[in-house]
Amino acid sequence: MRLEKNGNYKIEDIIFQKKIIHLIINGETIKISATTYSHFYLYKGRILSQNELDEIIDYQNRASLRDYAFTLLSKRMYSKKQLEAKLIAKKAKKEEIEELISYLEEQRYINDEEYANDLFDAYEKKNFGKNKIIEKMKENGVPEVIINKMDFVNEKEKMINVSKKFILSHKEYNYMQLKNGLYRYLLNDGFEFDDVNQLIDILLEDYVVDENELLEKSMRKYISLHKLDINVYEDKGKIISYMLRKGYKYENINNVLRRLNDEVYK
Repeated sequence: MRLEKNGNYKIEDIIFQKKIIHLIINGETIKISATTYSHFYLYKGRILSQNELDEIIDYQNRASLRDYAFTLLSKRMYSKKQLEAKLIAKKAKKEEIEELISYLEEQRYINDEEYANDLFDAYEKKNFGKNKIIEKMKENGVPEVIINKMDFVNEKEKMINVSKKFILSHKEYNYMQLKNGLYRYLLNDGFEFDDVNQLIDILLEDYVVDENELLEKSMRKYISLHKLDINVYEDKGKIISYMLRKGYKYENINNVLRRLNDEVYK
């Protein structure tokens, strides 16, 4: 609200509601909280100077920001950077933000190290790799100086856990498909390039699959889907090319083609 600056502001009425108190001053309304009301000696008929009115409005603005911050923090933890962004979006002044953040840090309502540790534990439980954890921490406003203190000692164990789930959910893959797919998956999940290269063959050493069975099943599906004839030169070339891209050996592809041909023309 904007009142004419004449240094003569009369509280004409005070209306109490559940969470908001309305001060009627010179015919206009100022909304304040119970906190602001209890902080000042306000009563119907009181005359306020310009400085007193400005002080009430400033106190209310800061109280509103404080209440907003507490509401956010009651739902989940925030980093200092995240909370600053929220307050900026509320169009808070720089000095108001600095004062509130300082207070919240002093009272340990926000603590970037504790927040980072909680995030780290959550991401570790999800078996995220180091690079993905670092990326997500930066997205959540964790300072780099704190991230650099994190101890990534479970990378191998997490890779094993992630790989087991990936292998179980891709039983239709041949060895080469599985290797390439797992390689990309581990990198996308944030594991270090060197670690993946060192462990990929070890992770798959117990993987046993009937390549010829998978090859035949995949070939039959491809032929049926695209209505191909294995005795047509162009169609046969498409089949061979597709199977090679899927990681099957040329010799095995030809053997299955001959078997399918015998099946049709015997």
